[in-house]
Amino acid sequence: MSDELTWADYYDENEDREPRELLLEALSRFGPGSHDAVDLGCGSGIDTLAILERGWRVFATDAEAEGIRRLRSRVPAELTPALRTTVARMEEVELPEADLIWAGFSLFFCPPRRWSEVWRTVRDAVRPVVGSAARSWANGTPERPTKRSRRSHEKMPGTCSKA
Repeated sequence: MSDELTWADYYDENEDREPRELLLEALSRFGPGSHDAVDLGCGSGIDTLAILERGWRVFATDAEAEGIRRLRSRVPAELTPALRTTVARMEEVELPEADLIWAGFSLFFCPPRRWSEVWRTVRDAVRPVVGSAARSWANGTPERPTKRSRRSHEKMPGTCSKA
């Protein structure tokens, strides 16, 4: 018998954990309406379920088929129409456009040589966020941002613009 831990061991050990607080805080900052999320490295789906329960549509992906199987068994039938899944490594998956891309702790498993590529894929998939638009309002309005507010937004660290 091997002493090496498997993903199934990890899933078993964490089966009863609550959704991550940072995720719940991020979800609470979105207003009402229709939203799309990506759960990149969803594991057994604890966080994915929390997103679905708040009315979001979710594209969940994980490199482990066992994680996706556990996710699908966790989600109640009434929420399954809002869930799409795929088994794929983060550096191989094509991400749909989304309001939120949640990666929990999965980014630690990205091979370092592929980090830039994965981050570019994530950045290109995320839609502009309300917080960034609100920052522009100080120098214009959402309907009519000034050239200055647009330039300021594009230079902000961590901005997800597709420039």
